[in-house]
Amino acid sequence: MDVRKVELMLNMFYIKDAPHPRNSPYTFEPNGFYKKLKRRIQPIMEEHGTCPTVAIRVMQDLMVASAVVVSVLALVYNSYWLILTAGLLLGGSTVGAHNFIHIRDNWRKYYFDLSLFSHYEWRIGHVFSHHGFPNTAWDAEILWLTPWIEFLANRKKSWIQRFGSRLYIHFVIAFSSFGSLFLRLISVVTREQNVRPENCLPFIQLVLFAVSTQYVWTGVLFWILLHISCSYYVAGISLLSPHHHPICFHDGDEPRATPDYGLCILDATCVKVEDSNYSLFRILTTFGDHNLHHLFPAVCVSKIGLIKPIVEDTLKEFEEQLICLTQWQIFRGMYDQMARCEPHSFQYNLEQREKTQGAKVSTHRLSIISSEVGVADGLTEV
Repeated sequence: MDVRKVELMLNMFYIKDAPHPRNSPYTFEPNGFYKKLKRRIQPIMEEHGTCPTVAIRVMQDLMVASAVVVSVLALVYNSYWLILTAGLLLGGSTVGAHNFIHIRDNWRKYYFDLSLFSHYEWRIGHVFSHHGFPNTAWDAEILWLTPWIEFLANRKKSWIQRFGSRLYIHFVIAFSSFGSLFLRLISVVTREQNVRPENCLPFIQLVLFAVSTQYVWTGVLFWILLHISCSYYVAGISLLSPHHHPICFHDGDEPRATPDYGLCILDATCVKVEDSNYSLFRILTTFGDHNLHHLFPAVCVSKIGLIKPIVEDTLKEFEEQLICLTQWQIFRGMYDQMARCEPHSFQYNLEQREKTQGAKVSTHRLSIISSEVGVADGLTEV
């Protein structure tokens, strides 16, 4: 990844200076945190590339194959437990396919469409919206959940939204993919969206399930259970990714005075400390190394860990700190955030962030990632 070439390419699209200030609050100062960090990681990216390693491609393919095999076994043995297991495997492969949505066009992005979600829609709502403006009123992944789930701190919330959501959130995430499918069908009927070939994949599954069982409705039921299980995994892991803890910035909280893009991203994203000890497989299937992924989403997760020491050194230079929390703290914090109505001052969030530094982890995982990259380096596309 040559940052200079990417930025020079923008000149091809220059028309004239904008007559009004941007409606985005973020800054990209040449000597600010984010631009300096981009320059510092460039040698690492030039050496190792940003594309997926052979190992992570094989992992992704095997996850999909496992979901297919277990689905077939579930139909053969008429097993509800097996079809729910297949749904979890499909959910894991869907989360993994999220990695392939971010990088340049490749056929593995279509693995995402084996669920009821759409990689095409995620490239808009997730890549452009959530990654551009996490935890703000412009974050589509927050807006899609309203009014049932309300994460923003500056919204009026009923008692049901604040505390009842602790119960019905499980229903919301279990059927979120069906909601996505329903909205897609409406947009096709109203001609807001064209039918794409990959949109047919879930319906092909449905037909195969229906003709593979003794009774059609048994196949339909198994298809529904498959996607309930898949949806629960994908949406559940998404919500438990390190964004929705009260320490993280949410729209309504006081922002930092100098809104450098990279620092604002880290204000809205915490570090899950267990990621330091996770294998590449668990990183792939749990939105791991999420703060690094948000800084440079086009870098494959098989390579993103290589920049961790550089990020930490640059943070020290700017006298900034990460928000370091365990998965259990993030889980509890998600419920606290749903109930929170009072915005936080930036100083308050800094004080709370300071308390998390005891959980900060070292960069020892770098050696593990380096060895994995080294094994596949000769076969990795740069």
